[in-house]
Amino acid sequence: MATAVALSALPLLEQCADGRESPGDKREWGILQVAEYDNRSRTLTGIEFKTVAGYELMAVPRDGDFHPIWVMLKPQHGALYKQMPEGDFALAGNQLAELVQRGGVTPIVEKALTAHLRPATQ
Repeated sequence: MATAVALSALPLLEQCADGRESPGDKREWGILQVAEYDNRSRTLTGIEFKTVAGYELMAVPRDGDFHPIWVMLKPQHGALYKQMPEGDFALAGNQLAELVQRGGVTPIVEKALTAHLRPATQ
């Protein structure tokens, strides 16, 4: 009897897990997928922001073709840095500083975005 109860609770425990493949993680990736799909033919001249289902997304121009790369600024589940599609982009130091100052990014996202800072021009 105890084994049957434990086995019947297993699916519920799996749903409560908060990691890769968790429902929350899949939902966040799905939000990024829709943003990417709906905007893949566009080109950007600068950074744009969009709020979807309570998540703030940042679109940045991809190096080379200026198509949007979407970054979730405050992911809560699974991978704590989410970007779609893959690609490189550049941010100015003042752009990142502004995001951090207004509390718009998690510490992990801030660290990841730091890798995309472009050198200051003189």
